[in-house]
Amino acid sequence: MFIKKLHCAFFIMLLSLTTYAQNISIKSTQNLSIKHQIIEIKEAKTIMVNHEPQIVVLANIRLPKYRVGVALMLFDLNGKLVKEQLFDNEKYNYKAASIIQKEGHYYLLLNRMETANNRKSMLLFSTVGGSPDVSTFPIFYEEDERTSVITTENLFEGTSMIVNNGVFITASIIDEKDNLYPILIGHNIITKRTESILTFDKKNDFEAIEKEAAEIDNTSKIRVNQNGKVQYLTEAEMIEKGITTKEKQIAKVPPLLKECKKIKLTETNEILLVGQQNSINNSDFWVTKMIYNQDGFDIVWEDIYKSKYGGDEGHDIYKTKNGYLVFGLDYTKRIDSYYSYRVVALDENGQETANQKFNSGGKDWFKGVVEIGGEQQQFLLFGQTQTVTLPKSMFEEETINTSNLWMILVDENGEKMSELMQETETLEEAILLGKISDDTVFGLYLSDENLKMIMISTNNP
Repeated sequence: MFIKKLHCAFFIMLLSLTTYAQNISIKSTQNLSIKHQIIEIKEAKTIMVNHEPQIVVLANIRLPKYRVGVALMLFDLNGKLVKEQLFDNEKYNYKAASIIQKEGHYYLLLNRMETANNRKSMLLFSTVGGSPDVSTFPIFYEEDERTSVITTENLFEGTSMIVNNGVFITASIIDEKDNLYPILIGHNIITKRTESILTFDKKNDFEAIEKEAAEIDNTSKIRVNQNGKVQYLTEAEMIEKGITTKEKQIAKVPPLLKECKKIKLTETNEILLVGQQNSINNSDFWVTKMIYNQDGFDIVWEDIYKSKYGGDEGHDIYKTKNGYLVFGLDYTKRIDSYYSYRVVALDENGQETANQKFNSGGKDWFKGVVEIGGEQQQFLLFGQTQTVTLPKSMFEEETINTSNLWMILVDENGEKMSELMQETETLEEAILLGKISDDTVFGLYLSDENLKMIMISTNNP
């Protein structure tokens, strides 16, 4: 995503939607301006500054001389830019990963690549070591003695983090065989040392994948060379003809592509990782649950969750009273319906109990979810739905005719309660969703390439 225009506005509108126990209204505030060319908004979340909620936006930006930097921007709820810090150094390219505020301290994770030799590392900034301070938003310095430079072999990029008696970081690795997989790093913020690393380089359901590949191979034509005569036969035909000597193309198992999109910490100190893994089904939701103790990481369970056609991307996970809900998108493999929102319910042992797909009949892109409603546990899904005209030749691109924001409210079991589609004449692209409180949510999106934010209020009658 590349934002060409730099104007950012919070447009004024009011929509309402009544659900079983929720009244949702979408409002807006003042206009604001963004100074930079934004490549991607990695995170936007609410933090408390001087006991007031403010929104911090972490974004990758375009810099001169084809370089990439990071902008850390702080806005109040009226849309006013309160503070900004740029990470811009000609010796490096930077890429945003995550920012956290916890118990009066701040933690910021960035990726850094040296322009001279492409050497990669992660920068972990923190305010730990000083007194907790919620009266102001800090400035982060690479030269600060509290800043850690974290390196590991074959690092691709850091992706996410949580804080719980230390900092736990997920990062992607690309090895010499082109396998891409996540690792989980336990880092001591005081000693600035990595204390544990857990590698997820094994393909889940590997035996089933090999079996499916073998079944496909056995039902296909096989190239047989018998006395100089080349034939293409099935296994059954070979047996019938009594042919035992054969030349056969062995199906190759593709490299592992396993990605962690997010790491979450539950109130009971469970560590949850969610993303996707490639398979014979293209790609499937991947989830793992673990705990951390004095001996390191212990995996409780790890699994993949298939849909009919695959092509799935797991984006987020929440703990519920009955287990867990996994959110993401699903490839529907139809001419007029490409992607759907997907919600998978799991029990405490990681067993799938329900699977919901929500499709408007168009090209639906899931972008984010937040939990609302307090004890009632409801979840608001955020994205956009598009109608397109397919290209007539390989030299043409598809044409987007409409693109509208689409929100769906589900209960703790993943069942749809209500939905709201914002139909406009402009092309809208959802970016992400953030939570301010149990009854207030904000969403960032593009409208004809102008960045905007909607404030979503939920009130229990």
